[in-house]
Amino acid sequence: MNDRERLYNLLPAIYRIRDAQQGEPLRALMDVIEEEMHALEQDISGLYEDLFIETCDEWVIPYIGDLLGVHGVHPISARAGSLRSYIANTLAYRRRKGTAAVLEQVARDITGWNAHAVEFFELLAATQYLNHPRMHNLRTPDLRDTNQLELLNGPFENVAHTADVRKIGMCSGKYNIPNIGIFLWRLQSYPLAYVTARKIPDSGYTFDPTGIDIPLFNRPQTEKEITHLAEEINVPAPLRRRPLYDELEVRRQALVNNKTLRRVYFKQQPVFSVALVMKGESQPEDIQPREILICDLSDWRIPPDKIDYPTSPARMSG
Repeated sequence: MNDRERLYNLLPAIYRIRDAQQGEPLRALMDVIEEEMHALEQDISGLYEDLFIETCDEWVIPYIGDLLGVHGVHPISARAGSLRSYIANTLAYRRRKGTAAVLEQVARDITGWNAHAVEFFELLAATQYLNHPRMHNLRTPDLRDTNQLELLNGPFENVAHTADVRKIGMCSGKYNIPNIGIFLWRLQSYPLAYVTARKIPDSGYTFDPTGIDIPLFNRPQTEKEITHLAEEINVPAPLRRRPLYDELEVRRQALVNNKTLRRVYFKQQPVFSVALVMKGESQPEDIQPREILICDLSDWRIPPDKIDYPTSPARMSG
């Protein structure tokens, strides 16, 4: 059945037979009416789609933004093209107003810097209710967990503190029930390709070709959901040796046990890579992440050429 002749096909068969006998003048008339009906249906469908910021036409976007009272803080670049995503985010903010995730995203939109929101009451040491235990909130930190101790008093710490009743405006009384903190990263990370490492006298090596002793910075990974609170991998913070070392060790152990693992810093596009240029060759050869060792180069020494990883015992099946 031809969709362009829906109205004609709805007519009783006797009329279509007689119309065919007379040269189909009725079919020609119904075709004209059909075209107008299609135009009307498309207009109605377009009006419905224009009710939503995700599907509306470009000319409708400013009207929806004006209806919501949305005013851009930063100028829209030519690459962005429109305010569609900005207005869509505003709708998501108002649906989730008052949550830490929205405060974090609003701070990022206003300043243009990566942000992380912390509800400090979550870091208070308190006697827990047995029907609702918080396993992450321990009264005393684990002194053997060096990764946790490195994050102490920073934006991503998880160590419990006693309540501090001083005013948070004086940059002292952070850890209290009503306090919320917004951490901002003004420094940005800029990737460089095939940078030659340079030795600093009496201080090890640096990846900066000019010899400046500066750390490597993380390449922020984009958050996919507005409800997601930023983690260390989502901000341009200096790279820490401990998480990089742990991930590469887990990767090597997973290769021995033939298992898959969750990649954080060394995904398809790793946070950094190392390449080796052989004599007489111009093209550098990339070194696989499993062959990279993380250590403190200020006290550099030749690393071992072989490390044995224990294999997990085979599971018995009944």
